[in-house]
Parts: sequence; C-alpha cells; structure tokens
Amino acid sequence: MKTKWTMPKFHLYAGLTAAGFLIMLGLSGAILAFDQEIDRALNPQLSFVQPQERKQTMAALIASAEKTYPGYHAVDVWLPEKENLSLKLAMENGKRHEGFLASVDPYTGRVLGDSRNANNLMFLIRRFHSSLLLGPVGGALVYLSAVLMLGLSITGILMWWKRKRFAASSNTPAVVFNLDLHSSIGVYLLALLFVFTFTSLRPVPALGFYDQQKLNAATSTKLPAGATVMTVEQLLEAGQKALPLARAVHVEVPSATSGAVTIIYRYPEDHSRNGKSSIVVNTVTGETLFVLDTRQISALAQYSYVWNMQIHQGLIYGRPSQIFAAIASLLMPLLAITGLRLWWVRKKNAA
Repeated sequence: MKTKWTMPKFHLYAGLTAAGFLIMLGLSGAILAFDQEIDRALNPQLSFVQPQERKQTMAALIASAEKTYPGYHAVDVWLPEKENLSLKLAMENGKRHEGFLASVDPYTGRVLGDSRNANNLMFLIRRFHSSLLLGPVGGALVYLSAVLMLGLSITGILMWWKRKRFAASSNTPAVVFNLDLHSSIGVYLLALLFVFTFTSLRPVPALGFYDQQKLNAATSTKLPAGATVMTVEQLLEAGQKALPLARAVHVEVPSATSGAVTIIYRYPEDHSRNGKSSIVVNTVTGETLFVLDTRQISALAQYSYVWNMQIHQGLIYGRPSQIFAAIASLLMPLLAITGLRLWWVRKKNAA
C-alpha cells in the first residue's frame, strides 16, 4: 500500500535526511560569520603590524618578498584595509599549485611569513562548509541540504499556521518543552532562517550585466616592445579616477608581457571580503580600458553579484549582521536536534 505524502510526512523525512548536514553546516557557518577575525587571531604574527609614519614603496615590498623567496615572483597585491594590518602578496614560480600568500609589513618591508606555515584552520572550515571536504560530491550534498532546509522552513510554518503539531503520545514536561522549543525557533526566526537558506542557493545567476568581450579584449592587451611600465602606485592613482568614491583592495603586479592590470575596488556599502567593482588599466598610459561599477548595474545584478553572498555571510550591516548570521547558523543544529528528539519519542511510543 502506497504511503500518502502529507505535509507532516514531508517535514519529517526531509528533516531526518537533512539533520546531520544541518548540524555540521550550522556549526561551521556560525564560525565562518567571524572568519577573518578568527583567522587573524590564529595568525597574529602574519596579520598585525605596528603603524609608522611612512610606508615602503610597492616596488620595495615586492623586491623584499622576491628576495626572501628565490625563484618566486609577486603576481597580486592585497592591500591592507586597516593601518595595523599587513600587506599580502601572492607569490608564484610558474608551477601549478605551488603558489602561496606572503605577509609583508608595509612600513618596514619585512616579510612576516607565508600561508604555507600559517594556521589554516579557517581555510579548512570554509571548504568544509561549502563541500564537506568532498569536492563536487560534497558541494552537491550541501546544495541538497539547503533545498531541504528551504522546504522545511515552508512546511514548518504552514504546519504551525494550521495548528498541525508534530504529535508525541507522551505529555511529559521534557517532551512538551522540546516541542515548544522546536516550534518557537522555527516560527519566530523563520524569516532569518529562510533568508540565509535562500541566499545559500544563489537562485539568481549573475549573468549578462557587463560586456564579457570588452573585458577579454582589455585584459588581453599586449605590452609594446621597449615600453616603460607604470609603478603600482601610479596605476592605483590612475585607476582611482575611474572610481573616485571606492577603495582599492587588490591590484595585479604588472608583468613583462601584459599591457594591462586589473584593480579590484570596494565601495563603502560593499562589505564583501574582496570587493565587487573593478577596472582594467593600461600599464603604459594609465588609460582605463574597462570599468565594472557596481553602482551602475541593475538592481537584479546588484542583488545577485553583490548582495546575495553578503547577506548569506552576514556582512551586509557589518558586526550586527555577523552576529545575526552566527545566531541563525546555530539555530539550525538546535532545530535538527529537537526535531530528531521528537521523531525518536514518537517512534519509541509507537513501538
């Protein structure tokens, strides 16, 4: 005889399927709400510097790193967002998977160390949260758990609205408390859970809001023979004219062959980790070849490209939304545990 699928049955089986994932992803998500702060606390020797009156030139900082790591050359610069933070240089030697991130004191030029010797716990937690450290298979499982959580949020509120409570034959205070706790978390914090689950699915693709061919042409610009390349500081100054209200967070180091570099910018309202606006600058003339200004794209593109992951990561309003993100993540394991207990009591009493 076929089982009739009802809303409570879907809620039950979806919860049983997703419970383990929700516990793991909820706990890791709560930690990742403060990933940068925790990472810096784990690696203070690589993160913090003593501010001084003057900074070294970018050429001097790059030369210091390349002298420290013979055979490697700097390809990217991550500019510090605060005066007491180190500058990061992406170092490569032309071999795949052998690059690393070097930390440099921007005031003294001293190399503080690199990512190979750092405490990379947060990097592992980020990978765990996105793929359970299982690659594409883990990524698919994480996506499935988000879909199930979305279904659990919808069916949970509908069941509450219709007063269809998940029944248990025991009326002990512990069971009643467990049921009330499960229902209260699901009902009163439904919107928060729904938002963080919905944004994890990234339902709106960020496609078609800039000219990909123009970007490709700009980044493919060749360096003319014998041309004099501008310094990184000069390129940053030239690029700032295109986005005067944004702050540069990342710049490519000019190479011996390419005639263009990409500079990443972040507006004050953009709380993403790496910034979402960018420009491509000619390394000889300083001419702006391409501009991606997030203030000039459509509202739909802004949501998909800028706001979706900021909301999910709890970055949109700074520290307050980080706290909310951590709370929402911690609620998922609590919902899963109380739901599992309700199922266990029901199964035990039905035996």
